[in-house]
Amino acid sequence: MSEKIRQLTEEEIKAAAGSYHALGLSVIPFKLAKKSEEYEKIILSQGWKKWETQLQTDEEFIALDWNGANAFAVVLGTRARNGLYLSVVDYDCKGNDVTDEVKEKGRVLLKEFPITCTEQTVNKGTHLVYWTKIKPRTIGTYHNTASLELLGDKKLCLMAPSLGYSKVNGHSPTETESIEQTFLSIIKKHGLLREQALPTAQPTHSRKSTRNRPRPCIVEALRLQLTGPNGHRMRLAIAAEYKRHGYSDEEIIDLFRHQSDFDSNTCRTQISSVDPEKTATCKSIIELGYCLPNCSFNKESERKNKSKDYNESKPISSQA
Repeated sequence: MSEKIRQLTEEEIKAAAGSYHALGLSVIPFKLAKKSEEYEKIILSQGWKKWETQLQTDEEFIALDWNGANAFAVVLGTRARNGLYLSVVDYDCKGNDVTDEVKEKGRVLLKEFPITCTEQTVNKGTHLVYWTKIKPRTIGTYHNTASLELLGDKKLCLMAPSLGYSKVNGHSPTETESIEQTFLSIIKKHGLLREQALPTAQPTHSRKSTRNRPRPCIVEALRLQLTGPNGHRMRLAIAAEYKRHGYSDEEIIDLFRHQSDFDSNTCRTQISSVDPEKTATCKSIIELGYCLPNCSFNKESERKNKSKDYNESKPISSQA
């Protein structure tokens, strides 16, 4: 018989979320609904994207609609009132997305992280919650090799006592210098480290150094939450570009795990449909709104187009 999960009242959920808001973190009401053997996560707040880069005001928190909410998420990536960033090491063991061997690898790696506040998720995963001085990226590259992800910048994370979420110990989040560096060091120790899909350094605009890797605008777009029709089209453009550069479908799926609406099956279907020979042009990326200022690729494209227009309009001189 499956364990019955206690339903918290709306006031209990709101009070718990309020404790995070008091720390200077933005929170969002969620509804968890049972779907087959797992739970579907539904966002109950519109217009929450602005809180990825700015703090939710007291008035905005009070105005949140908690009707039907049985869970809440914290928006990671903004500095809290204590001057630190909240970040979560996520051990995801649900379903058949990864093998039992990979899940066991993740359990081994979890033991090497500093002791900290630990929570169990509704799908029986594990969250290690940390404060960190250096703003962490979201890294989903190692989900398929170690069942581990680092939840950081522009990522939503559901917290206890959301429906099915519970604290495993009585520890407060441990303060670290850089949880991202700790995460990557442990990954490296076990021989799993590879070049990150989301580089820490700003992408160079040199044609020579980027010739054999995706264009800067493609790399930079991966740092964003790609929503709406243009965001969806940009996701397809990203997938085509990375596929053209030799990335496997599974590696490309990993690139999108930090998207708030990520679904592995939907992502896999969309990626399999893209044609690597039909990558987006600079013009189409401009139209989608994802071109980088002063991009050398776009300037070169403009130069060629101007030259082409000039030659086509230039009168043909008579031959001597």
